[in-house]
This record gives sequence, structure tokens and C-alpha cells, in this order.
Amino acid sequence: MFQRQWFKPNSQVALCEPALHVEHLVRCKTYSTALKFLVNLYHEAKDQDLKDYWHRQIKRVEHLMLHIRDQPIRISFNDFWSGFNVHDNSLLNLLRHCCSLLGRQIEVVSTGADLELFSCFGNSCLQPPCATRILYLGENVRPNFSIFDYALSFDIQSYCHRNLYLPIWILRLGQFAPRIVDYPILKESELEKPINVKGDPKSVIYIGNNHTPLRTELVYCLRNSGYAVDCVGSQTQQVSDKLEAMCNYRFSIAIENSYHPGYVTEKLFDSFLGGTIPIYYGGIPSKAFNRESFIDLNPYSDLHNILPYEMSRVAESFHGSSYNSPLVRKGFISEQTTRITSWLTKLIYDLFC
Repeated sequence: MFQRQWFKPNSQVALCEPALHVEHLVRCKTYSTALKFLVNLYHEAKDQDLKDYWHRQIKRVEHLMLHIRDQPIRISFNDFWSGFNVHDNSLLNLLRHCCSLLGRQIEVVSTGADLELFSCFGNSCLQPPCATRILYLGENVRPNFSIFDYALSFDIQSYCHRNLYLPIWILRLGQFAPRIVDYPILKESELEKPINVKGDPKSVIYIGNNHTPLRTELVYCLRNSGYAVDCVGSQTQQVSDKLEAMCNYRFSIAIENSYHPGYVTEKLFDSFLGGTIPIYYGGIPSKAFNRESFIDLNPYSDLHNILPYEMSRVAESFHGSSYNSPLVRKGFISEQTTRITSWLTKLIYDLFC
């Protein structure tokens, strides 16, 4: 459903003043007032999409009114990627942590949920629900706030307090990681200290499955500048341990699938923890990350002029030392986890406590 984003009129009705007023009433638990207001909105609506939205909100408020406060909060996972484990995942652990702060329990169900979590790998979200809906987006796309009540996404905008900025690397921290993992777990202490960089100064590795034009041009530019670049991944040579594969290289290519402020995946972190100097392209927050620890390309970079200069600058900055600077500012990760858990805990408290 997110292959091409095209938002028609009334596709963001949840961000309009009447919907925001309804949400304020709901979170203050003044349900009867909210219902009266919603019924009027439903009868006054001329557009069928608006009618459908107000009808869904009526059912949602009625569902919240029936929720028993001392019972577990029932949640469901819908439209997630193939292989997603509904009983063992980072989102579930994050929600459990937030609920534990309120003395509440979570029960994962397939039907009759109080809180439905969706991703973008299916269309079951088109079915009429009565639960509160949260959309989780692991890629650089925008939420549709006529279908979902809230979103957890890469977008740094709050969208009238409907969206929480939750980059995927937060969910890879040790406190949220599931029991079974197939990726390197991020540790705050490792990201906030210098790391030993090895490998020949002219060696570069690219590990990836999506050979976008920018990544292909970057490899071409590096090779023309005298660097030896090895490309591995599902389309070339499969690797079982990403960090181990990087250990014999000085640089690694870490290019996001697209550029948008705040859209930062695990690529930069893996490259750093693999003991390489990342060559990075993405919308990373400038104040939080130490730009001395990686080569930062931006959308306006002329690779053929900027990249050789940046590679030489980084090589000179080592002055015989084999240690790279810390990747993130000290305390930044704690600030982010506190921000995220506070937002989610407040939402859960307002709706279900």
C-alpha cells in the first residue's frame, strides 16, 4: 500500500481541528462528550471518507469505554514482514517496558485487541476496526492519518502529536532486543567510546542487498580514486556475520535507501561497530552524532570532487592513531530512550489506565 504515496483530500483527517479535539476528549476520558461530538460530526459529514472516519472513531470510543482497567491490555500485530514473531520482537518489549512503568500487563491476541499495531506489508488495515491503531514504519514513508490514530516512524515531525520519532536503531538496543536476534545488538557504552579501526588505508567494503544508483556510483568513484572496494551481500556474496566481514577493512559504505531528515537505520551503527570508518549518506541529526567518526555525504555532494578530499582528510586526522572517535554524544541514547518511553507511557496511561 506504500509503493506510491498519494494522499487524496481527507486522507489526513486526524490532523484536522475536530479530530484533534476528539482525541483530547478521549485522552481526558470524557467519553460521553466525545461521543456526542462524534455523532454530530458523522451526521454533518457529506463525504463518505469523512463519515467512515467518524464512524470508526465512534466505535473506538465505545471500545475504550468497555476496557476493564485492571485487566491486561490486549494488543495485536498486523501486516508486518514475513518471519515477524508476534510473541518475541522489539516493539513488544518496548511496550512491555512502558506498561511495566504503569503496573500493567500486555496480552498478545489475534482478535479483539485494545491496541492494534500495523506495519506496511499488507492491507488488513483497510478492514473497519474498533481498537486504537498505531502504525509502525521502518522505512521512509509518511503515515496515513485517516486509517491510523498514531504512528511510530522515522519522521521527525510530530504531526500534531500523532507521530513518535522512533528510528529502527533504537529498537536494536539491548534493553529492547528480542530473545532471538539475527543482527548485532547495539550497546550504549560501545557507541559512546572510541573504537579501534583496522584494515589497509585503501580498503573499502560494501555490504548490502539493494544496489541503488547512488551506491553503484559511489563504488565507481572510490575505485577511480585508487581504493579497493569489495561488494558483498545477497546479490553478490552472502555473509553470515556482518561485523566480522568488516574487520579487515578501513572504510565501509553505509548508504540509506533514501534521504530524509531523521531517516537513519542500522547501517551507520553497524559500520562503526565493525571497526571501520563509515562513508555515510542519510538524514542523521547533526547535534547528536560525532561527525569526526564518519564521512558525511549529503544530497548536494559532488561525489567525484568531495569524496577523495574527505577520504584524505580522514586519513590525515589519524596521525598514527588506530582509534576512531565515538559515534554518538555521551548521554544521547539515554535521552532518546527516555523521550520515546515517556511518549508511549503517557499514551498508554491516557487510553487504558
